[in-house]
Amino acid sequence: PPVEAGPLECLPLAYLLGMPKCGSSDLWERLARHPQVLKADRKEVRYLTRGEFSEAAPKERGFLPPELALSDFTQHHAAAARQIWEDYEAVERPDQAQPEDYEQANASPHAAKIIVDGGPHTLWWSIQDPDGQAPRPVRVTGDSSGTGELVAPAPIPQILRGLQPRAKLVVTLAEPVRRMYSDYFFLHANSVAMDGEGKSPEDFHQVATQQVKAMHRCFLTHAQDESLTPSDLESRLPYLAEQACAYDRYHFGRPGTGRIAIGLYHAFLRRWLQLYPRSQLLVLRLEDFNQNPRKHLTGLFEWLGLEAQQLDEGAWQEVLVDRTFNEHRS
Repeated sequence: PPVEAGPLECLPLAYLLGMPKCGSSDLWERLARHPQVLKADRKEVRYLTRGEFSEAAPKERGFLPPELALSDFTQHHAAAARQIWEDYEAVERPDQAQPEDYEQANASPHAAKIIVDGGPHTLWWSIQDPDGQAPRPVRVTGDSSGTGELVAPAPIPQILRGLQPRAKLVVTLAEPVRRMYSDYFFLHANSVAMDGEGKSPEDFHQVATQQVKAMHRCFLTHAQDESLTPSDLESRLPYLAEQACAYDRYHFGRPGTGRIAIGLYHAFLRRWLQLYPRSQLLVLRLEDFNQNPRKHLTGLFEWLGLEAQQLDEGAWQEVLVDRTFNEHRS
């Protein structure tokens, strides 16, 4: 690395893309307890999902403004980058390393550390207008005269693919109704519902019923161009209707409603798999994970290129601490 040019800056090797209320916080916390995993200065940096809860994209700018620098992302990994550089010096530059550096780095190529991004909204967020329509063009160049080139903002999968074509993507999912129920109890319209005030199973049933009916109407509206009937939707759903409704956060992604759109997992996975090979995307089910956490964490560690079989029991106890982080609420 060119140390003369300044401090080392690092991007994550792996991204925990989502989904909300599917055990992503718990999984990220356990990942971060692995001795080879480093993390940002907070779980959700949201570099790629700016404006996430906005009702409209900022005018003439898009959610990722032209002046946004990559250093706005890497600055959150400064401490992790310093640790990676110190380990590199201990192994590759032994003449410059201090004795204690060997112990920290384990003096082994298998001990190389990685950064994992923990933003659980990246999978279902795509720089798309909140009504589910394709993003409107924004003016990215020009001056105060209003001239300049109009360009449609690129979706998040395309941005990350251009930035890191070899990134490893991890997704954790849960049974959609259970996920929606937990989401409903977790959020009010404008805040986290810490005590469940105003929430009840009966109210959830009413809200969920309204959401399902509205989603079905959305499918029908966007399927009209293909002359599909309601019965046709039981067997096949047009791609454009699926995408428009799944990404319609204004109607189906509002906090406090359970955010039914998030449960349309295939609509979001489809976009990422158009750009990343299946071998770079690992999908976990919360229900399977809960049955045997050690087995599934071993598989995840190995898939990320981390030591798993070599971890001693002390390290495993740290990873498998008997606590659920940000557990489902009901």
